[in-house]
Amino acid sequence: SSGINAEWPLRPGATTGTVTTSDKSDTTVDVVGGGKKQTKVVEFEWSGSSGSVLGVVTVGFKYTADDMEVEGEVIVVGQSSAGGDVWGSLGEKSQLSCLFTATSTSSIKVMWLRKEGGAYKEIPSQGYKNILSSPTDNGVYTATLFIDQIQDADVTEFQAQITIDGVTITSDAVSVKKASVVMETTSFSVNTGGKLDLSAVVEGPSTPTRVALEHTDLGESMTDVTVVADSTTKWKITKTITPVFKSNSGTYHFRITFGNLQVASSAISVTVRIDCRPLTTPPNSSLEKETLPNENYRYRVRCKSGDSSTTYLLIHEDKTLATCDTSTGTYDTTDLSPCARTVAPTT
Repeated sequence: SSGINAEWPLRPGATTGTVTTSDKSDTTVDVVGGGKKQTKVVEFEWSGSSGSVLGVVTVGFKYTADDMEVEGEVIVVGQSSAGGDVWGSLGEKSQLSCLFTATSTSSIKVMWLRKEGGAYKEIPSQGYKNILSSPTDNGVYTATLFIDQIQDADVTEFQAQITIDGVTITSDAVSVKKASVVMETTSFSVNTGGKLDLSAVVEGPSTPTRVALEHTDLGESMTDVTVVADSTTKWKITKTITPVFKSNSGTYHFRITFGNLQVASSAISVTVRIDCRPLTTPPNSSLEKETLPNENYRYRVRCKSGDSSTTYLLIHEDKTLATCDTSTGTYDTTDLSPCARTVAPTT
């Protein structure tokens, strides 16, 4: 094998790449009539790309052994480029793509794989559609996976497994990421005249192009929302309403727009509480306030304290409580018993 010189020069248009060669076999056989015939297989391995444009690459080679020189060229196919990460929201459609090179006469099969539990597995047969485009003039095919509805299991990595004339290549991974809006609370209660702060954490592909708090019951949309970035894909959004009125009660949700992608938060229920008007304290008594569930409260009549010669007693023992329903701002009754003064007899 002395004197072997193998080269793999790149043709114009293939601007980058490296070449390695290795002798795969060296077979010498006798030739009828005398002499020897040597068959040598040299493997040329090319690693590179055709620059910024993906396409079928034609590469020339020259092989020299002693005084013999052989030239030729080969067509390089099977280069691939997976699309970038894809953002979507649960229940919505999405699609992934992978570009790869092959000749128009190649036998091609594409299968998409989804990462599950650390391993890639073939995607389910239902809910997905695999489409292969016709090639471009420079031999680039597009394999596209359409997802009918993004499920939690789809929020992971995918790969395209491409078989070209019996040789299988696997694309780089492309991830499906879930755009989301997570409310910091699911319910909120505030008194009339107070302040309502509604906040959520947003994750998405880029800075939101529109952020709105929507009042579902009234059909109102408020876009003066504060947006603070936590990272390049996460933001905190806050909407403050002050002062609060009874009409601010109801169901709200945030709706976020990232270009063509929209995602909405879960609903939050807002209850606006109304304090009941002050009660008139019955004679010879005081009113003691007691807190009840659901931010309601009640007043209990307490008779004045007496002394050794004077005591105070309720006139109507069944009229000692007045309960305020803060959802309406009304009492269940305002008829409260006064206390009567009694004097101990003198001896």
